Amino acid sequence: MPKVAFVSFTHTIPSSQLTGFWAEETKRAEEAGEMTYISEDFKLLSSQTALLEETNIILENVGWNDPTVNWEDYSAIVIRTTWDYFRADNYPKFLAWFDRIEKLPVWNPVAIMRWNSDKHYLQELAQMGVRIPPSVWVEKGETANIAQIMRDNGWTSAIAKPCVGGGADGLLRYDTIQQAEDGQDEFVRATSERAMIVQQLVTQIITDGEWSFLFFMGSDSTPQFSHALQKVPVSGDIRVQGGKNIPRTPSENMIEQARDMLLAVQSLFPAPLLYARVDVIPLDGALMLMELELIEPYFFLKDMNDVAPIERFIRALQVALG
Repeated sequence: MPKVAFVSFTHTIPSSQLTGFWAEETKRAEEAGEMTYISEDFKLLSSQTALLEETNIILENVGWNDPTVNWEDYSAIVIRTTWDYFRADNYPKFLAWFDRIEKLPVWNPVAIMRWNSDKHYLQELAQMGVRIPPSVWVEKGETANIAQIMRDNGWTSAIAKPCVGGGADGLLRYDTIQQAEDGQDEFVRATSERAMIVQQLVTQIITDGEWSFLFFMGSDSTPQFSHALQKVPVSGDIRVQGGKNIPRTPSENMIEQARDMLLAVQSLFPAPLLYARVDVIPLDGALMLMELELIEPYFFLKDMNDVAPIERFIRALQVALG
């Protein structure tokens, strides 16, 4: 039976040096003696023992940064919850690991994931006509004034976030130009360490959050819509992490708009995708792309309260394995 590496990450920072959710997760890992993070998605997929047996798939949860793993042992390497790759000390190692496994059967294809790991990809998609929030990129070490960026573009509010990042890591928010002026020193520190993308704040996210559309590989190897949900932040916040995740049934038009965004990617990289998450805001009858998650998106399988998306991903794995 083919073994599939469900790639997560191995904890390398002691829980005593962390705070919040990851401090708790690392503490549990230390106490259990299992240092590779196990996500809810992996638990739910692994619970489908009958379907896994039918499709002859063995799933193994492994860490991308575990030096004991022999990647050639696997029929497929599926990048799933590598949620520490964007740390400044990890990113060069992660890219080097991509180089190491690129010629192996990796999903998604390494070239696409390497491109998707840096938010400059949004600039390329915008040039192709994909709708994104008005954005300015500030390169690492570049001299820039956040309040002046807002004035120059006619924005009354804005956000800034690292071009290599995830989970709202390093997110800066400016509700007024005065806040931006007051926060200039913090912005300078951020841009001295890494490139940043500055965007007009789309205020709808405060009240309505954003939608996530999940696509899995279909029997014809094209992206097929699986499920969608609306992620609503805690009142007054713009970060959808920690808010409510509400399953939704989008219109066919919304699904096609999300699929078109994936087709734009595939015009650049004509290779199949095993999975994709398209994070958008419906605005004035059309979708605005916030993020395109092609590396390590959470699938929200638990939130759907439905076995069908779990089964669809296993069937997608079956197609990918050939």
